Amino acid sequence: MPLESAIICVDNSEFSRNGDFSPNRFTAQIESVNVLCSAIVNSNAESSVGLMTLAGRSATILVTSTRDPGRVFTCLHDVNFDGLADFVAGIQKAQLALKHRQNTHQRQRIVAFVSSPIMVETEVLVKLGKNLKKNSVSVDVVNVGLEGENQAKVDAFINAVNSNDSSRVLHVAPGQNLTDALMQSDIYRERDGNAGGGDSGVGGANLEDDPELALALRLSMEEAMQAAGRDLNANNNAPGEGGESGDQPAPSGDSAASGAVAGTNYDDNDDDLYGTGTGGERMDVDDDDEDAEILRRAIEMSKADNGQAAPREEEKKE
Repeated sequence: MPLESAIICVDNSEFSRNGDFSPNRFTAQIESVNVLCSAIVNSNAESSVGLMTLAGRSATILVTSTRDPGRVFTCLHDVNFDGLADFVAGIQKAQLALKHRQNTHQRQRIVAFVSSPIMVETEVLVKLGKNLKKNSVSVDVVNVGLEGENQAKVDAFINAVNSNDSSRVLHVAPGQNLTDALMQSDIYRERDGNAGGGDSGVGGANLEDDPELALALRLSMEEAMQAAGRDLNANNNAPGEGGESGDQPAPSGDSAASGAVAGTNYDDNDDDLYGTGTGGERMDVDDDDEDAEILRRAIEMSKADNGQAAPREEEKKE
């Protein structure tokens, strides 16, 4: 799964008191935020999540980057309803917080829950979206119960910020279960290791979304192939009889003795080569085993040649 640092923005404006979601819009957000936070931190061992509110005197960051969803859950229950939400100011502050994240390898993401009208023109949102896109910030927006003009503005904003389908929008109509709708959307499913998909790789990770994982897997595969190649070359170039290198004939199924000798490098004094027993006497070789007989004769001829070579050397010296 993608390595990311996410800031989740909740809408705690007076509009969040609306009861078209059970028991109200803000309580529905709390449950959805808890589910999403757990999915983000569990999707990658180094992903982190933060929390901020959009309404009040100003947008406020409540939790900086953390891997503990419990901190987010605790802070959510201390949030109060307060005035109107400032969507633009909240997104800008979230972008600034992501810019100063500790791990710069984390991808930047903002997840904004909107349950009140966006009080700015569409052109302002489009400009904001283009700036986020320029700075490689992805944004997911969950539009809670607001249709009409609000929905059109959110769509325009997502179209401006979207890059390679990295930003998404979820419109949830009044009366629906917000958490269920979120869990069925790509906003949640791409971070849920159990959701899986045809494009997922090892452990449910999408290699296209995580180039570092793809590189590590490719290097690991190349190293394994190189090691296998070295082992194969070592077997092919293993010393045969007489200490010479080269390909050895495969041992026949009828000759265990021949197979044992062909795969081992012995010297001329090695008793195991001749199959001697504890009494030092040579074991009989089956006459029907032609390979073993030929090998035995070749070794004896080699020893005889070596025994004759020594006197010749002495004669030359004299």
